[in-house]
Amino acid sequence: WFSLKVPPMLENQDGVTASQINNLTLFVIQNGETILNYYMLFGGTNPDDHAARWVTSGYDYNAPIREWGGVGDRYQMVRAIGLMLQKQGVNLARSVAVTNDVTTSQKDVTVVERRALDGGRYFFIRTSQHQEPRQGTATIKESANDSPQLAINYQLEPFGSKIFYLPPGVSDVGQGEWLPETAPAIARP
Repeated sequence: WFSLKVPPMLENQDGVTASQINNLTLFVIQNGETILNYYMLFGGTNPDDHAARWVTSGYDYNAPIREWGGVGDRYQMVRAIGLMLQKQGVNLARSVAVTNDVTTSQKDVTVVERRALDGGRYFFIRTSQHQEPRQGTATIKESANDSPQLAINYQLEPFGSKIFYLPPGVSDVGQGEWLPETAPAIARP
């Protein structure tokens, strides 16, 4: 079980950013966590707890779903991850870490592979760099078998993280897909 509460050094006046939510969530999935809990997903008011006389306490923390119900890029990121988990969740939950020899175009970009029971492969590609986007190639060779070397071209936003998915039996990176996909646009009244 893992509760995703962002460390104070990653918070800013505007709360946690969409890229921080994405990076941290994919990091825990990459490390085999199978139960997620966002603190704070939905801001709210506690009418039974008063901050002062006649002042109701409220908490919002710029949550993905705001206290008044508003949503934006943070919500869209959580939604995109949720949609990905609807499709890939069982395979990701049962996947195992694979040891690889990896080189990337930048030292702050890392790659971790998880292999599903059906043979599908998930390559978690991330950067710890907060200021600039990253673009380059990750060269990956599994240490334990004779599978071909892969060269995956990536583009990451600052503190970005993505999963490159290869279906079972596929070694052609041209047949892979990037996850999570962008969530459908919110229909505004």
